[in-house]
Amino acid sequence: MQANAGQGCTFLGDVPSLGCLSQIIFNVVGDALLFIGIVTLIFLIYGSIRFVLSRGDPKALEAAQKTMTYAVLGMALVVGSFFVVNIITTTLGLPNILEQFTIFRGP
Repeated sequence: MQANAGQGCTFLGDVPSLGCLSQIIFNVVGDALLFIGIVTLIFLIYGSIRFVLSRGDPKALEAAQKTMTYAVLGMALVVGSFFVVNIITTTLGLPNILEQFTIFRGP
């Protein structure tokens, strides 16, 4: 992990300071969102394949629909919790987590 001097991340020998905590949180949140996005995509594709292969069987059709519905609901839950964490960190005066993602940055 590299030190980010702008956020007070310093090292005393090999031990990082508490200023590095926000950078660690940024890294973990970013990696977790990437992982969950990939898992959601995999389950959506899996549910779609099951939907096509159900061939009109009501039970298989319902199972495929549930797979896709739960994938979307899970992703919505994760994104919602991400915004709740962002609100909490902003309230506590920590750096804004959304700034690390280019999609949320202004011009």
